Amino acid sequence: EYIQGPTLIVFVDTIIPVDLGFLAEEKADAVLWTKPVEDPRRFGVAKLDEQGWITDIIEKPQTNEHNLAVVGMYFFNRGEDLLEAIDRQIEQDLQLNGEYFLAEAMRIMLAEGNRMRPDRIIDLGLEHRSGDYWHVEVEGLQAGCCYGYRVFGPLEPGGHGFRPAKVLL
Repeated sequence: EYIQGPTLIVFVDTIIPVDLGFLAEEKADAVLWTKPVEDPRRFGVAKLDEQGWITDIIEKPQTNEHNLAVVGMYFFNRGEDLLEAIDRQIEQDLQLNGEYFLAEAMRIMLAEGNRMRPDRIIDLGLEHRSGDYWHVEVEGLQAGCCYGYRVFGPLEPGGHGFRPAKVLL
């Protein structure tokens, strides 16, 4: 009852330089921000048709057939449709490895005829490094802002330890 109408969901570890002004006129039922990745097996990915509409969302695919990773930012013209799909997902106990994923609720929405499209993000490109510190400048982000950042890499005992489940501030 609290989420109705246009709804934007942004995961806390998502930094995306984007102008959201177009959403006021958005005709699609949902927009999912995406990024092509080399190895999609640790992400949810969007499968597109010939016209560029999302036809399926696959959570942690076993193959590299579809590599358009969904990056954790979603817009729904009717947030209540998402909540209804989540309710059905729970009722049907649709889980992956004992967890409920948002991707499954969106698959329910797609099956019911919702039209979803991808929007590509701009890669921030972490190119600057000083020792173990990476530097990135995000246009429009003011000095002193706090943001979350997720790092992927090997977890090596006694060495560098990257834990994607942890958000760095």
